Amino acid sequence: MAGHTDSVNGVLYLPDGSFLSWSDDKTIQIWTRNGESIKVMAGHKAAVWDVIRIHNGCFLSRSADNTLRIWDSVGECLNILEGHSEAIDGAINLTDDSILSSSRDGTLILWDSDGKAINSYHEDFIFKYTPFIWQSFLPSTQRMDMAGLHCFKKQAVLGTAKGLELIWQSASEVEPGQIFADGRALVFQAIGQVCLLRPWLGNRRATLEDLSTA
Repeated sequence: MAGHTDSVNGVLYLPDGSFLSWSDDKTIQIWTRNGESIKVMAGHKAAVWDVIRIHNGCFLSRSADNTLRIWDSVGECLNILEGHSEAIDGAINLTDDSILSSSRDGTLILWDSDGKAINSYHEDFIFKYTPFIWQSFLPSTQRMDMAGLHCFKKQAVLGTAKGLELIWQSASEVEPGQIFADGRALVFQAIGQVCLLRPWLGNRRATLEDLSTA
């Protein structure tokens, strides 16, 4: 199968046996089940990093060009979603068909089903917003109903649905690992250390339930 002119970054298989591929060559392609390219979806100005299926058989692509695009089922671009100032690291389709994207600029943007921006949120303050936002954004290992774990640059933040935040300042950039029901949180420092954080309230160790009622 020849078609892309640079590294292929992913493939999405469709129920009818056809599939999509996307590449550093800035394009997305639709292929038949027999491997014949039938549509080149061009428009992004930099590498395409991911494509997901969204409502009404449409597709959502995200790119290093700081934009997302909504495409119809046959590969025609319906809308360009502009608002981030750096490359887009993630995007999900929420249960109400809205879209939540995250970027290296440190922001999350909530878009309606047509791609119109509804609101923008900054990762530094993620637990200050409605829990719907951070519970949608954080992976399952980093969230529970009443609390979540998020890392941004050199900070690890354990936050609750009531907006309480416990902040740990790291010596280097830090990545999240997992949050546990007893309140502990596992994080990884760029300098190679693995840290197990234990929250305290006053002079006693706190559980997630303690934090959610504090």
